[in-house]
Amino acid sequence: MHMPANESNSGACCLTLSERITAFIAREFDEPRRVKLLEAISDFDGSVFGGQDRERMAAAVVLLFAQGVHLDVIMNVAQRDWRDLLMHAGLAHHDWPGVLTEKFGPPPG
Repeated sequence: MHMPANESNSGACCLTLSERITAFIAREFDEPRRVKLLEAISDFDGSVFGGQDRERMAAAVVLLFAQGVHLDVIMNVAQRDWRDLLMHAGLAHHDWPGVLTEKFGPPPG
């Protein structure tokens, strides 16, 4: 189950929060940080990521935020070049699905 995707005026989808990422956010962040993160994710125009996996991109944002990187910095990097976002989050290589499983748990199913 995924949280509902928001649509921007252009029809571009926001980032996808899977159950495992949502559970991580609930577990790892206090209420003020959680609200701030969720608002930033819901407001972000995911069209800058092209055909990239939305869960992977959301995971990159969440992991960097968990490391203490300010949301403005994360979102600026994401808009400038999504590849840098993945590199800084440790999700740039072919093993990224395993990294997601290690950090967030196995995908449902």
